[in-house]
Amino acid sequence: MSSHWCVWCKEHLNTWDQLNVASSVELWTLEHMVKHRHKIIREKIKDPKEICGIVDFPVWDFIEPLNYIIPQLHIEIGLINYILEKFYDFIEEQIKVAPPKEQMALNSMILSDVARIKAKERLDEWHDIFNVDLAMQCYSKSELLKALRAKNLMEAEHASLQQQQRDLEESIKALVNRRKELESDVTMERKALAGARAKFKDVQAKKPK
Repeated sequence: MSSHWCVWCKEHLNTWDQLNVASSVELWTLEHMVKHRHKIIREKIKDPKEICGIVDFPVWDFIEPLNYIIPQLHIEIGLINYILEKFYDFIEEQIKVAPPKEQMALNSMILSDVARIKAKERLDEWHDIFNVDLAMQCYSKSELLKALRAKNLMEAEHASLQQQQRDLEESIKALVNRRKELESDVTMERKALAGARAKFKDVQAKKPK
């Protein structure tokens, strides 16, 4: 299961803060998860929104998702960190008011950091969903190449294997290109954040004492 999707229902993390006890959501069952995984493979679905976090078949086919237990300690640590961050933000706002130029540089740095986090999340989601797919397709390609080297292949069989090879190569190329694109986005956003941080420090250094 991709970490960007709920283990119990079909909601993405971006929608969680909009849900409440009255919200109607579609819950996962083992049967639904297996059927959905078969559909992903059969229809060669690539869009994360349609995959819904189902990156493989259930490891334990005797435990319904409704019985999964979330690691409570991790949630508590995350909540404490969130409260501390908000507390520090409040203290900073109350103690001093930054000059407009410094505030603009700070806002730019924050926005750059948010963009970096989003880019990293997109890359992580790609790895969650497509890493296994890419490895399996590369393995299938190597097996096809072995089969093509076999002697006494019928012409029709040889042509079929070659077509499968071309299809796999096209699919592998698309996956690799998408991964490179996402990696490039992360690198670009990291550089943008580094530049924004440097500018913020420069503004602070030049601020009148």
